[in-house]
Amino acid sequence: MTASPQRTGSHYVARMCRAHSLDVAVQRLYGTKMSIIVNMNSIGFQTVARISLALVLYNYSSGLWAGCDAPFDDLLKLPLEQLLDTGVSVASKVSTDPDKQPASVTVVSHQQLQLSGARTLNEAWQGGMEYAFNDESHEAYVHVNESNYAGQALRYEGWAENRAFLGASGGVVADASHRLKRSDNLSVLGHFRYHQLNLDVLHTDQTRDLYNFYVDRDQLEQAVTYFGLSHHWDIHPGIALDTKADVTVDDYTLHSVMQNAISGGTRENHYGLQAVLRLKELWRGNTLALGSEFHSYDLGENNGYGDNFIVNVMSPQNIAQLDALKQSNTFVYPNNINVYSLFLEDNYEINQRLTLFGGLRYDQHKNWGQNLSPRLGFFYYPWQDGQFRVSYSQGFRGAVGLNYSGGFRHDGLLREANFDKVSSANLPGYDNFQATQPEKMEAMELAFNQRFNSHWQWENVLFYNQVKNIIGVASIRGNDLGIVVPQSIIETCC
Repeated sequence: MTASPQRTGSHYVARMCRAHSLDVAVQRLYGTKMSIIVNMNSIGFQTVARISLALVLYNYSSGLWAGCDAPFDDLLKLPLEQLLDTGVSVASKVSTDPDKQPASVTVVSHQQLQLSGARTLNEAWQGGMEYAFNDESHEAYVHVNESNYAGQALRYEGWAENRAFLGASGGVVADASHRLKRSDNLSVLGHFRYHQLNLDVLHTDQTRDLYNFYVDRDQLEQAVTYFGLSHHWDIHPGIALDTKADVTVDDYTLHSVMQNAISGGTRENHYGLQAVLRLKELWRGNTLALGSEFHSYDLGENNGYGDNFIVNVMSPQNIAQLDALKQSNTFVYPNNINVYSLFLEDNYEINQRLTLFGGLRYDQHKNWGQNLSPRLGFFYYPWQDGQFRVSYSQGFRGAVGLNYSGGFRHDGLLREANFDKVSSANLPGYDNFQATQPEKMEAMELAFNQRFNSHWQWENVLFYNQVKNIIGVASIRGNDLGIVVPQSIIETCC
C-alpha cells in the first residue's frame, strides 16, 4: 500500500492514498499511542535527492508466445520505440522520445538484464506465460505469472530473540512463525487494441509477512485491480485528441500468522478521467499540449472480505466478539476526495541545436487547496549524440488520506478535524497543532548525455532541490510523555 501521495511536478497527477504503511511503520509498543501527520517546520529544509524516471523493458525468454509474426529472438532486438509502439512521455505526450523528456530517463534493455545475471525483473517473472498478437487493426498481449517464496525462518538471536511478541500467543518475535521475505504473488498484465481504442488490464495479488511486527496483524495481503480504456483520435493533420478513463480497486487485508485468522482490512477505489489535445506545427518546430484530469478516491470501503476494521490481538475473547469489533474498530472512516487538474506544455524546436520547453499544471484538492506547478528548460545539442538539458520545476506533496479520514481507535492516525482535542488536552509539546500544509519543492537540474554507440553512453546530472514544509509523522505515547493520555482523546482521536 502506498504510504504517501506521489510528489507532483508540472505534469504529474496528484494522488491521494491511504497511510497503511504508516500504520505498519509506527505501531503500538507500550501503552496507548496515536500518530499525527504534521509539518516538521515552517521555514523549510534544504535537501538533495535525485528524481529520475526509469523505464524497464523486459521480455520473458522461455514464455509461451502465440500469434507473433516475428521470431522471438527478433522481438528481443527491437528498440524500445518499436516494441508495441511504446514511447516515453509525461502526461502531455508532447514528445515520446526518451532523449527529449524533462527528467532523467534510463532505458534497460533485455540484453542488459541478461548480462546482469538475471537477478532482476527477468528472474522475477520466471514461470509466467505470455500471449501476443499484432496486426494493423488488432493487438493483444497477456502475461500471467504466479510465484511464491517460502522465505527463511528468523533465527533466535538479537532483535528477534529479545523483542516481546504482543499477540495472543506471547513469547518473542522469533516464536511467531514469521519467515524472512516470505511472499506469494500473482500478476496478470494485459493490453488490447482495436484500431485506436485501447484496453489495459492489471491485477496483482501479493501476500507477505510483516516480520518486524509484534502484534497479530503481521501478514499483509494486497490485491490491486486496474482497468484503463483509452482512445486516440487524429482529428486533423497536426491535431490529435487522447482520452482515457480508468478505475482501480485497491484491497488491503491483514492476517494473523499464528492464529490463521483475518485481523483487519479495508478498500480504496480510484476513478480517473483524462483528455489531452495536442497541436503540432502551429508554427514551425512547435508542439503544444492542453490537458485536463479528474481523479476521485473513495476511502474506507469494505474490502473483498467485507471488512473495514483492524484488531491488534486475536485473543480468544476478541475472536469470540469479532463481529462487534468489526463495528467499533473501524480501520479507515469513509471519505471521498476529488482532485481536479489542468495542464499545458509546449516544446519549441528553434533549430537543430536548441529546443525550449515549458509547462504549467494546476491542481485543486479539497484538503490541499489550489497548487500551481511550473516547469521551464531547454535542450542543447552541441555536437553529434551529445545533449545538455537545463530545467527548473516546482512540485508539491500533500498529506495522505488518513490525515483526513482518521484510523482505528486507541492506536490510530489522528485526523486533522480532531487536532483541537490534542491542543486542548495540554499534552507537553503538543499544544499548538496547525492544519498540515502541502510540501513544496523547487528543483533545478543540469544534465549532460553523450552516446558513444549502441552499447555505451555517459550521463551526468547535477541537481539541487529545496523542500519546504516537510511532512512527517509524530507519535503520542503516554509512556514516553510520563503521563496518562486522556480518555477523551483515545476514544475520539481518529
